Amino acid sequence: RGSGESAGLVQIRPALRERVRFGQLNLCLPVEDIGPFDVVLLRNVLIYFDTATKAAVVDRVLSQLRPGGLFFIGTAEGRVACSTPLQPIGPGAFRKPLKGS
Repeated sequence: RGSGESAGLVQIRPALRERVRFGQLNLCLPVEDIGPFDVVLLRNVLIYFDTATKAAVVDRVLSQLRPGGLFFIGTAEGRVACSTPLQPIGPGAFRKPLKGS
């Protein structure tokens, strides 16, 4: 936990921080060259797309999620249709099944 100017903030431990990457991308363009991912968070972003675009974006991103990986969307996103099977594990939280599951 932070102190002084950083009070109330937290920082990821160095060993984990080295394995985390943050970035920006256009969700309407191919994402094949940036995966695979263990976790994908699309919280409060899909609300800006129409139904067809939501499905395309989710399928595109999930194609790069590893089997067993976690996928999170905001509760404001509503139900998102996609061709990738997902196992619900909580509100807005899903797991991509392991191959053969």
